[in-house]
Amino acid sequence: PAPAPAPGPAPAPAPTPGGMDLLGGLLGSAPTATPMALSSNQPSMPLDNADELPAVLANHPHSPLGPDLTNDPSIRIAARKVWKPEGLVVLLHIFNKLPRLVGVQTTLDIQGVRLIPSIGFGDGSANTQLSDSVAPSGHARHVLTLTTGPLAAGMVLRGQSTYVDGPPRTLYFSVQLSASDFIRPRVFSVDEFGANWEKLPSEKKQLITPSAINTMEDLVRRVESEVHAKCVQVIGKEVIFAAQVLQDASMLVLIHIAIGSRGLDVTVKSGSPMTSEFIIRQCATMWKA
Repeated sequence: PAPAPAPGPAPAPAPTPGGMDLLGGLLGSAPTATPMALSSNQPSMPLDNADELPAVLANHPHSPLGPDLTNDPSIRIAARKVWKPEGLVVLLHIFNKLPRLVGVQTTLDIQGVRLIPSIGFGDGSANTQLSDSVAPSGHARHVLTLTTGPLAAGMVLRGQSTYVDGPPRTLYFSVQLSASDFIRPRVFSVDEFGANWEKLPSEKKQLITPSAINTMEDLVRRVESEVHAKCVQVIGKEVIFAAQVLQDASMLVLIHIAIGSRGLDVTVKSGSPMTSEFIIRQCATMWKA
């Protein structure tokens, strides 16, 4: 039987806007993604406006602008994430820190995910290249919308950027993609949770000990804001959550967590072993003390 708590009122706090800064380093290899076109490229703009989100993205949960991915004295590359229902939007910023023009060409290597094509930019070829003439002390912003099928470890956005300021220089960078980047809340009743729990074939369990989470209020808040799953019900020290992969209602993710004396007892069920494993690994990384 499903380890769902008995029916009762569901004191589920509302999801917290925003989320973790999930930008990170290089991941391992993954199946090559289907090459797609890039989304729209925004013109150069002053550095002090770099943290402003486009109006169409401002109301969606998002991360802050991340740290420098290159540590280069002339060019700074940074990214932020916006979690839209239909996909993950990565805003890739290329900054010119010099008071003169720098020609920049950036090549992207997308692993494990797909780029959603945009009319009028990119031709759908395998070469995902961006070219900019970045204004002095200005920057260019590229808006990349990513989608995926079943989740699996190894999803990553890699790139290399080449510019000429005297001798040509090549910078390498990566934006790590987490399971929660492609998880979206699913509203379920307790009965719906129980019925679907029985149907999902892939189950992964892990005891996270010791855990940095000690209260139910903190647990619900962090699962909703960091994993993007929706609380279905809380009873005592047990809680259940429902989610899906982007807008695909057939790709369910159900989570049961119990707070115990040794830590968090986490169970994840989905339709794919790779998806369940990817999610539970992220939970263990985030919540282990």
